[in-house]
Amino acid sequence: MQEFVSVSTQRVMNLRRVLHEVLYADSDEAITRAAIASKVQITRATATRLSDQLVSLGLLHELPPVMTGGPGRPGRVLVGNNNLVSLGVDIGVSWIRMMGLGLGGEELFRKQFELDVPALSSEEVFSLVGNELNLFVSNLSSRAVIFAVTVSVPGLVDSDNGSVIYAPNLDWTNVDVCQQVNRVIQFSVKSIEVHNEANMAALAHTWKRPGCPSGLDTFAYISGGVGVGAAVIENRQLYLGRHGWVGEIGHLTIDPRGIQCKCGAQGCLERYVGRQALEIRSGDNAALVESARALGMALAALTNILDVSLIIIGGDVTNLFADYSEEVKRLMRLHTIADEQRSLQITGSAYEMPAVRGAAIQGFQALLDAPTHFGKFRAVDK
Repeated sequence: MQEFVSVSTQRVMNLRRVLHEVLYADSDEAITRAAIASKVQITRATATRLSDQLVSLGLLHELPPVMTGGPGRPGRVLVGNNNLVSLGVDIGVSWIRMMGLGLGGEELFRKQFELDVPALSSEEVFSLVGNELNLFVSNLSSRAVIFAVTVSVPGLVDSDNGSVIYAPNLDWTNVDVCQQVNRVIQFSVKSIEVHNEANMAALAHTWKRPGCPSGLDTFAYISGGVGVGAAVIENRQLYLGRHGWVGEIGHLTIDPRGIQCKCGAQGCLERYVGRQALEIRSGDNAALVESARALGMALAALTNILDVSLIIIGGDVTNLFADYSEEVKRLMRLHTIADEQRSLQITGSAYEMPAVRGAAIQGFQALLDAPTHFGKFRAVDK
């Protein structure tokens, strides 16, 4: 049976395609209306109309005309509007990190300050976050518009309801993050979200900038800190599971008679490769070899279950893998089914602050999915 798409639906689909083509383009590629018509395979008139609409909405920005050497008038280059801003916030055990990204991919600010987060109430933490965000926004151009604030937290997150259910290393239980953010910011936003830290770090490896894929479309990401988490990306989409809690690899049992974990179980991976464990074992080669073996066994289990061909290791675990990669890989080969046929790659993260970057990128996702849903973004008065 043939399915029919309404004219309005087709128009929105084409609008999304035009927006994605512009954001996808390399920095040295001049995307004009003529180029859009060719890439999206629509008429020049349609490309002009859709491009004009995206400029009118405030999503795209026009640069001065570019001479192509061909006949006709020079085309005006279209780029993502960096005055449309998404703010990312990553709350760790010992730091708060923040980043502002423009829709065109420009990093507008980055900040980290050390903080003993578990020693403070969530209200106190978000008051500090609000102070920093408000200061940054107050110094922006009068033409800037903040679209989203997205918070990254290491723990079990209910993103649909905007809350952290349980983040033991922060000592948080049932914290309404979106409400807290809304309480402390002094500027308007269209979106406030909260997501798991490992998931946001994985997104930073999936997208070079908003709307522009990195080329890594299916992989697992391991995030090592005080706790250890994982994220799974399949076809550039996060695999979240029924409750959105996929990836709690830190409490995978390595040895049922092993070290007691604060979760109540014994022999959890976190007790071998978490930050505190690695600090205690620092300089003790035999103990670090044991940690490397625990990591190898966990990665083998992950590979057997998910059938991924790429694992990216980030955070504190990166150095352990770099120093003991042969032992990690030996244990993986020992415990991975059909290891020789998998062509598995393991690599360290290239990003210093992936979770906060991923959070800022995630903030634009709703806009990229529905470019007309939020109306026009006009310059705001300061």
